[in-house]
Amino acid sequence: LNEIMGDSLMGSVQRKHFRIPLNEKEEYTVVINGIVRSLIDISANGICVGMQSGEVMDAGSNLADCELRLKGAIISGLMGEIVHCSLSKDMRMVCGIHWINLDSRVEKQLTDIVAKFRKELFQFSSSDTDSDSE
Repeated sequence: LNEIMGDSLMGSVQRKHFRIPLNEKEEYTVVINGIVRSLIDISANGICVGMQSGEVMDAGSNLADCELRLKGAIISGLMGEIVHCSLSKDMRMVCGIHWINLDSRVEKQLTDIVAKFRKELFQFSSSDTDSDSE
């Protein structure tokens, strides 16, 4: 236990952005290279999307002119970098994308949208817990 608590990396390995799971996938999509993909989760600085069977995306590759469609809000002209392609817990291929070169207006828009989703998620979780205890 002392070794773990004294580990100098302990404080530096922390996420700066929460990933919000998205359950209404048809309302939360991204268009990449003309292909509409459902979002698995979102944070202010990136997304995770499912991939088609046999599809290949290379980590480190850049994506231009992506378009997020979030329940009526559309954010166009996004640039992303593929961070990883890996198997999810349910054995599906997923791809993590980090937004790059965001201007301050778009960054604020994404931050506000994700904060709203986060608030909704915690309200939903709280009401779910309340109904379970009845």
